[in-house]
Amino acid sequence: MKYFIFLFFLAQLYCFGQSGVSSTSLLSLSPDAETNDLSALDSLFMNRKIIGVGESTHGTSEFTIMRHRLFRYLVENHDYNTFFLEADVGACRRINRYIHGEPDSILPAVTEIRLWPWLTTEMTELVEWMKEYNSNEQNNNKIEFVGCDMQLLKDDGIELSRIYTRNSDSLLNDKLPEFDIDPSDTLALITSFSEWNEFKLMTKSLNSRIDSLLRQSIDQWFERELTTSYRGNFRDSCMAVNMIAYLNAKPNAKGFYFAHNWHISKTNRINKYNLPNTKSAGRYLFEELNDEYFCIAQDLNKGSFNAITYVDGEHEMEIFQLKPSKRKSIAYQVIKNKSHSQFVRSEQIPNIDKLLMTFIGAIYGKSESGYKISRYRPLANGVATYDAFIVINETTPTNLLKKD
Repeated sequence: MKYFIFLFFLAQLYCFGQSGVSSTSLLSLSPDAETNDLSALDSLFMNRKIIGVGESTHGTSEFTIMRHRLFRYLVENHDYNTFFLEADVGACRRINRYIHGEPDSILPAVTEIRLWPWLTTEMTELVEWMKEYNSNEQNNNKIEFVGCDMQLLKDDGIELSRIYTRNSDSLLNDKLPEFDIDPSDTLALITSFSEWNEFKLMTKSLNSRIDSLLRQSIDQWFERELTTSYRGNFRDSCMAVNMIAYLNAKPNAKGFYFAHNWHISKTNRINKYNLPNTKSAGRYLFEELNDEYFCIAQDLNKGSFNAITYVDGEHEMEIFQLKPSKRKSIAYQVIKNKSHSQFVRSEQIPNIDKLLMTFIGAIYGKSESGYKISRYRPLANGVATYDAFIVINETTPTNLLKKD
């Protein structure tokens, strides 16, 4: 019996050690580099409405820089013009005004996003490039910076106040609902929701001043907090709904979705106990757009990154180091002895259904409840989870903006 187990183990090593992966070398991460490597992928970028490009950790510098390079290429060569960020609708409006030439400073504009994964030097460099691109009168296809998330209500309240202040509607500004509330305070939540509905009725004739996406984001936040039914998919469904609504309002828009690998994936995981299937935002986009949605996961072989961890119940930012990937991982099979980062279609990775990928969110090490967070996960839907992968050989942490 031990002999057969040994033979099975050798067969597994041979299977994962000998599988050849046909991939495209990405010769540089720099957005200023030549683009011959990217132009070889042109056929994949055509006839899409949204391309999602993710990240396997939130605090990795190279993942943002690579997306900067890819977004820049898509803008300059494929007429992409909309940057969808995994951040709140209202929180991204200031950046959008900034890249369209409104007098402002880059740091406070980016800091208004509030979410630490995006408060980085790498993000400011991407935003500055957008501003520079839009300022060129020869570039008619101007870039829009659009938040598609709905996690924080306070951001929307700040943006609403700006809208009415700009339009000299001081009386209406005074009647804005209180949005800086604790959702666990049921009375405050219900009161704010009632005030919001009254405010919408009062300003019905002025709805053009509050665009539909901002109103929709506020409605979504209240719906999530007030619902008592299953809401496991709610946030991701809202991000997809918001992006589709934007595309419908602007038929010439072509979007680049910048988020974690989970959100951009086409995951449709079957759950037990009669719970609804777990779906990602990318899955909802795929169901609506079919092949006009294309998603690329980013993974890493080894390196370091920023993440939050919990020590004695308190959270703190820490730099984590990851060892070279396991043999039974996508990163190992794609990179092996290659020196450059690689681009590969999912169907070109043998045995992908049996391989693991790095899958780390904003928290690593220990969670708030004290359990140890694992590095790896299998693909939820095998080869259908992502259309392609970018695998970075070695990574470094993002350069976090300093707090005032």
